Amino acid sequence: MLKAKQLDCLACLRPLPAEVIAQLFARQLASGLWEGDDGTARGRLVATTRALADCTDSRIDSAHPVYGAQVQKAIHAVCVLARGSEGGPGMPDEADVSLAMVTAVRVAGDERLRAAAMSTLQKSGLSRRRKRYELS
Repeated sequence: MLKAKQLDCLACLRPLPAEVIAQLFARQLASGLWEGDDGTARGRLVATTRALADCTDSRIDSAHPVYGAQVQKAIHAVCVLARGSEGGPGMPDEADVSLAMVTAVRVAGDERLRAAAMSTLQKSGLSRRRKRYELS
């Protein structure tokens, strides 16, 4: 789960300088994700969420003329990871996936991509797991 300090960092709305944005995208993996500190799927999801939040702050979305294709790839990678997250060691938890999906929706520059991200959140089973716990 993300810590309060990490959430505060996600909430800041200061655009990054162009050279920092270029460095950010230079670190993106071929999968579309960014590498986390611990080399786990959860670490990659958290790092990607941070990177996409930086994009939001800098008004970069999937329609951006320079970085749009990389943002689209990141959104698709987050969706794949969200669909495959079942918990366990090194896997993202429900809060990590939810935050990543919300951030992905924010950088989706067109309705079709945004709808795909929303659909992934619904199909990922997070809603069903939540309802199952509420019924118990």
